[in-house]
Amino acid sequence: MYEAYGDLGFIPITLLMENDNSETPSTGELMGWAEAYGIEHPVVADPYGDTILRFVTGGGYGLPYMVMLAPGARVAAIDITATGSSIEELLPEEY
Repeated sequence: MYEAYGDLGFIPITLLMENDNSETPSTGELMGWAEAYGIEHPVVADPYGDTILRFVTGGGYGLPYMVMLAPGARVAAIDITATGSSIEELLPEEY
C-alpha cells in the first residue's frame, strides 16, 4: 500500500509499544522489526501505548490495531484493514 499510494500522501506508521523484554524498543530493534517484515514506512516506538490510546474508543483494543487518519489528522477509520479503495477515499481530491 505504501509503494502504491505513498507518492499521493498515504503514510503508514507502525507503532511498537515494547520489545521482548517489555521495555521501550531501541532504534536498533525498530530497524530490525522493519527489516524482518520488509517494512519501508516509518516504524516508531510508542512507550506504554500513549499514542495509540489517544485513538482507542470503547473499553479496549486488540493488537494489531489500525487507525486511519485523513488529512489534518482527522480520525477517518478505526480498527479496519486498509484497502486501496479505503485509502483512495481519504486522499485529497487533487490526487
